[in-house]
Amino acid sequence: MNKILSKYDLIKHFGKLGLKVGAEIGVSQGHLSEAMFDSIPGLKLYCVDIWQPYRGNRWSANQVKNDAFFKTTKDRLEKHNAIIIKDTSMNAIKMIPDGSLDFVYIDSNHSYDYVMEDLIHWTKKVRKGGMVTGDDYYDFRGAGVIQAVDDYTKAHGIKFELTDPCSKNIRDRNGFEQPTFYWTKK
Repeated sequence: MNKILSKYDLIKHFGKLGLKVGAEIGVSQGHLSEAMFDSIPGLKLYCVDIWQPYRGNRWSANQVKNDAFFKTTKDRLEKHNAIIIKDTSMNAIKMIPDGSLDFVYIDSNHSYDYVMEDLIHWTKKVRKGGMVTGDDYYDFRGAGVIQAVDDYTKAHGIKFELTDPCSKNIRDRNGFEQPTFYWTKK
């Protein structure tokens, strides 16, 4: 496999692998969800986000912005096979059978406990040979993504990859793109 430089290259890779059923945990305005539909023919995507501020999520927007983000997501994804779930990650997970997903993309609350909880529970939803992936593997404002991913993969003997952390020429909608972690579930 060629080096995957960005999360957008990664989702194109999903399309080449024939991955058709996925979940994005943490959707915000649906930009990445839309890119997934553009890159993966015949995609069925569960789009999970609570779209409201809550205690323990220091990165959440206020409710007015969250309402606007939810509307933007619904409008952006209305023509696609998106199942929009407006709920917490741990409530939404009850709707998805174990081993039923080809991939999961985790980009929700970036605090250690939340990332670890998502890794523990959403990985069960991915079939063997599917992909476990997530955003923002870098050190910022008290986030726990690096430590949670490192602890989870070490405990389970998983070797994971990162999109190119040095590609400062790759920009996303919010500035320079940060590394995405990924591995194939065994």
